[in-house]
Amino acid sequence: MGNGNVNISSQGTGGISASTTGSGSVVIGPTGGGDVNVTNGNNKVNVTTTGGLLTVGTGAGTLDISTTGGQLNIHKTGASQLAIGEAGNRVTVGDLAPGNSTLDVRGGVSMPANIQVVVPNYNVTDADYVIIGQNAVLGIVNLPVATPGRIIIVKANGAGNIDVTPPGGVTIDGNLGPLTVFSPNGSKTFIVGNDLNWYVIGN
Repeated sequence: MGNGNVNISSQGTGGISASTTGSGSVVIGPTGGGDVNVTNGNNKVNVTTTGGLLTVGTGAGTLDISTTGGQLNIHKTGASQLAIGEAGNRVTVGDLAPGNSTLDVRGGVSMPANIQVVVPNYNVTDADYVIIGQNAVLGIVNLPVATPGRIIIVKANGAGNIDVTPPGGVTIDGNLGPLTVFSPNGSKTFIVGNDLNWYVIGN
């Protein structure tokens, strides 16, 4: 177990927690071929680590994380990252069948649509995906310095055009200056390439 501590306890009227507070590991399960069930009736089960790496997995078998009737939450807190999957494998959402690509979504997808008056300007945030400008005069949307694969859609839904401006030293389709989305109802889809520049991939 290393030099960490393992706590398996009840938290009042809530759930059961299995966690490590040191640098050791938490292992719950048999070394043979049996099943592992961690349940708490209709209450909550927490499996957490305070600063280390938390791995929930099974050798060559199937790992099921599910809830019957309740809500299943997989989340992180703070500024850390939440990763699902690994290189070479596929993740399927909405079905138990094997995926056809790295990420296979079997069903509808919801994305945020942020309606903004982008005058005099609007700075794109990490939470943005679709930005709908309701400006009556020329507005400006400032794209961020982003990682490869980031997608932003900008739509001019008001009477004014929208100038989409990249950060300093970054281009849009090879140009350093702004790119205009024309009203009424013009839109463009932007994506970051692996060279960290923005590219238009749809109108």
